[in-house]
Amino acid sequence: MCDVDGLKQTNDTLGHKQGDHLLQVVAWVIKSCFREEDIVARVGGDEFAVIVPRGNSKRMENATSLIRKAINDYNCENQDFPINVSVGYALRTDFNVSMAEVYRNADNNMYQDKLSKKDHRG
Repeated sequence: MCDVDGLKQTNDTLGHKQGDHLLQVVAWVIKSCFREEDIVARVGGDEFAVIVPRGNSKRMENATSLIRKAINDYNCENQDFPINVSVGYALRTDFNVSMAEVYRNADNNMYQDKLSKKDHRG
């Protein structure tokens, strides 16, 4: 799960056209961090979900690091329009666990990432 931090503020202060641009940039950055077989989808106003077939902890930690590096690289080159994304994931290791529960767990982990950023900003 990835949540675009600041979309509402961008829409409110810079307009919906810039908000749409923000979403397009974030979608491109996220997609660039995954394989072609992985499914990247916008699932809400400011949220994206990724389904990674045959994913494991190492793969997901790597993907999370790739997303953060890609955001940092983008922001270094586009200081006039920086992006920020909160990220969280969950693995389905037991097929008795529903995908809805995996989704909720990933969403909760993403929210924890968002909260930890607020704690560090003061």
